[in-house]
Amino acid sequence: MRPIFLFLSILVLVKAELLIDTKSTNIGIEDDVQFLFNWNSQSNYLALNDEVKKNVEFINLKTNNNENFKCAVPIYSSNQFYQDQSSEADSNRIKTSNLLAEFHQRKLCSYRIESYWIYELCHGNFVRQYHETKSAGKVIINGEYFLGYFDSTKQDPDYFKQNNDKLIPSIAWKNLNGVKIPTYAVKYTDGTLCEILKDTKREITVFYACDEHGNDNIVGFEEISSCIYEMIVVSKWICAHPVYKIPEKTHSSISCYSDDKIMAKPLELVKIEAEQSALKVDRNKIQMTNNAGQTFVVHYKNVEEGDQEEDKKIEDGVNGDKVSSQTINEDAQKKIIKAFLDGEDCLTGGTGWWKFEICFGKHVLQYHDDEKTKKRQSILLGTWNVDDHIKWINARPSKRPLQPKTQRLHSSLLYSEGSKCDETNKNRFVEVKLKCVRGKSNSATVGLYLIEPALCEYLLGVESPWLCDYIESVDANGLVEKQSP
Repeated sequence: MRPIFLFLSILVLVKAELLIDTKSTNIGIEDDVQFLFNWNSQSNYLALNDEVKKNVEFINLKTNNNENFKCAVPIYSSNQFYQDQSSEADSNRIKTSNLLAEFHQRKLCSYRIESYWIYELCHGNFVRQYHETKSAGKVIINGEYFLGYFDSTKQDPDYFKQNNDKLIPSIAWKNLNGVKIPTYAVKYTDGTLCEILKDTKREITVFYACDEHGNDNIVGFEEISSCIYEMIVVSKWICAHPVYKIPEKTHSSISCYSDDKIMAKPLELVKIEAEQSALKVDRNKIQMTNNAGQTFVVHYKNVEEGDQEEDKKIEDGVNGDKVSSQTINEDAQKKIIKAFLDGEDCLTGGTGWWKFEICFGKHVLQYHDDEKTKKRQSILLGTWNVDDHIKWINARPSKRPLQPKTQRLHSSLLYSEGSKCDETNKNRFVEVKLKCVRGKSNSATVGLYLIEPALCEYLLGVESPWLCDYIESVDANGLVEKQSP
């Protein structure tokens, strides 16, 4: 019955949140702590002693069937799980900075290699981001930024004092693979000047997470705001401090006591449990109730290979009378591409801090919209200029569309004269590559990607089956009639 408890706990907690006394601040309901619900009768509540009541806070809960419960929620936060383990550290006062200093004496560097950039963390020294190429057996650094340098005087203290004068370790909570973990934060500051924010230098915080088998690997990197970065490193040395060890997940309990002398559980829960029991007896039957209160019993069978051919014949006979959701989706995507090619709408992409936008026949830019200030930071990657494009494609015959037209799969356009790149002292530019994708299962989608093959030189790809007709219609320069000079 475990799935029922998990499902019901979500409903209960949402409902309970509306009924909690706003003056209370100690209730320990947090996303990373899972609770199991115990349902009890009124008599069990009356039998509770004062010692038990001291460690819980009661909230009133009311179901949709007007059933009333008092639920005892433990008074602690997720931090307490780790503070409870820190008694040894508290008595011996382990200084994480001393462990860090010992680690820094080893003078180790860790690397993270991505498609274009390489990230170098030299522990206790600096963090660097750079791109390298090889020419004639030599390694050439094309772009280099120092994200920060280590300074022991700019670190947070190892312990903070609470209101009761008790010292607690400095813990930064981070999410790694969907799990909330304790980490130790180390700051690297005064990096290379930021081009976007004037008089501001880059800085990065390195979060060390405990892993008994860790080899100081960089497992996470993110630009959380302009020229501000975060990095997560898994390492063994931090495990010497008990508060940074990741404990096994425990399930705490919330005990709910009914006002009813007979019924201990909510009526709806009793019904769900009964339905689950029935399913165990007859696994080929499902009972469902719709919003109108009508109940249906659905019987089903496992289809053998011999039955699939017959089912397909039936399916083929029905499909002629239906418009599938795939067809509707394709029609919507076709309109999106048409509006894009007509210059009416722009396409946007990207999932990180920086998004990108292409307005066909106008410009390509990278941007970030700040939710707090409602302001946009943007970098112009290129603007449309037909004369620049023709010069570019004349110098690169391989970029011309193929002949005959029916064999074409892609067409390239140059967007030039973007914002100036400080590293190369040249203007940014981007090649926009339109690609026809035929016969793919996901043909109703529009694919977008942006990469930086060389410093401040970009390639933006737009892929769709609805680009095929356009690509066949362009001339030898990759232009349609209205684009030609």
